[in-house]
Amino acid sequence: MIFSWLKKINDLTGWRQAKYFWLLPALIIALIVIFIIYPAANDIRLARLEITKQKNQLQAQQAKEHTLKEVLASYRQHESKLEFLNRIVMPKNRELEFITVLEDVAARHNLRQKIDIGNYQTLPGNNFSRMPLQLQLEGNFIDELAYLQELERLPVYINIKNLNFTAVGVPATPVTAEQSSTDHAVALAIVADTFWQ
Repeated sequence: MIFSWLKKINDLTGWRQAKYFWLLPALIIALIVIFIIYPAANDIRLARLEITKQKNQLQAQQAKEHTLKEVLASYRQHESKLEFLNRIVMPKNRELEFITVLEDVAARHNLRQKIDIGNYQTLPGNNFSRMPLQLQLEGNFIDELAYLQELERLPVYINIKNLNFTAVGVPATPVTAEQSSTDHAVALAIVADTFWQ
């Protein structure tokens, strides 16, 4: 009874038999394609899309990790300089200490000093600020040179942009080089920037 349809095929005429002979495998192939190959191909396509998505995510993550590794390597390379940089950039709201240091340096060298500090100017791209500084000193030329040397040795960074020496009270009679450096005053004007954090 199960194979009764095969018996019927044998009973058919030759041309009908050939027709069923080709129709049956075509039907079997169509069923295999519909129920096996198409779902498998769809699963493969979905798996390929998921693999591509995961690959792109991994590449993006790897790029971030690579960038992070470069940043850490750069940090380790410059870590020794960070302490120095933190010392030379002054914390904000400590201007009074800075002014006191400048006044002490001027007093040690017997110079009269006028200090003019501008407002903070935020630098783009970081959290540092620049503050313009103008110093006007009057005193002996040698003392002013010593003042500049001590200014250079201060633990804070002062970017001197302009220095201007001017003789004050030029004597009427000519004097020797030794007398000129010790007897009359020289005015020193300094334009600089200081950096604050």
